[in-house]
Amino acid sequence: MYYNKFMKLDQVECFISLAETLNFTETAVFLGLTQPSISRKIQALEETLQSSLFVRTKHSVQLSPSGQDFLRKVKPLYLQFDSILKHTQDSLNTISGPLRIGVLPEIGKHFFFSLFQEFRNQYPEILLQVNYSLYQDHLPRLIDGKLDFVIGNQLPPSELYRSYKMLNEKSIMVTRTKNNQLKSFKNITNQELSLQSFVGYSPQDGLLNLFLKSFYRPLDISKLEKLSCVNDHASMIQILLQTNSLAVLPQFSVENFLKSGELIQVGNHEKVNPFYLIELNKNWRTKKEQEFRSFLISSTKKHQ
Repeated sequence: MYYNKFMKLDQVECFISLAETLNFTETAVFLGLTQPSISRKIQALEETLQSSLFVRTKHSVQLSPSGQDFLRKVKPLYLQFDSILKHTQDSLNTISGPLRIGVLPEIGKHFFFSLFQEFRNQYPEILLQVNYSLYQDHLPRLIDGKLDFVIGNQLPPSELYRSYKMLNEKSIMVTRTKNNQLKSFKNITNQELSLQSFVGYSPQDGLLNLFLKSFYRPLDISKLEKLSCVNDHASMIQILLQTNSLAVLPQFSVENFLKSGELIQVGNHEKVNPFYLIELNKNWRTKKEQEFRSFLISSTKKHQ
């Protein structure tokens, strides 16, 4: 038989409570509702089931035979469902289990991973799962539910995401202090720069290309005559230390070498790139997600 109405959980809850108290007033107090509201829910349930569940008189309320049969069948299911809901709610409110984060490799390894570990030390039940990959590879995994957060240097392209600015990363042009191919480390012309040997993260190194376009226009990466590539900042620095090459790198990657005097900044320009914490735009958050987001945003502010 087809019913044009559907049974609702709150109606079942009212029925079970009334079946136990056999008193509309007590049931209303217990559920925090008004007595007319209880009456409407019971009536709606009876209309859905097309059966009278209670026998009402002026002085009493009793279960009908249909009501007794329905109570016997539905109460175990309701209690099981209620237990599942409470267990799920408890698990959402605990700070434990996997925390899946997608982050760019270099800043992930050299900056964020220590913060991830610090968060895990605060909450030992957290299981860190860090994925180092390119930004454009992370967003589909966030949509598919395979990642909880993404850390990227671009704002996502749609309203499917929420983004929180965390920190600004400074990038500078550097070379080894022993580089004798440059007339000056501070004042360098576009023409001189185009003749230098460069080390890039890739043939299309976005950081290098953006830096050149921002400060040495019309020079860009396509106009460089000598460009070696290696997709690892540590390896790029090793090449810089051994050859008269230049590179554009995040300041956090080279600051120790600048302090030691092994590397030196070329020119005075700094390119600032913001980093964002990105999550899906959804109406609810687990306690684990809320705590991680608050922790990471507050922790990165201390490094500004």
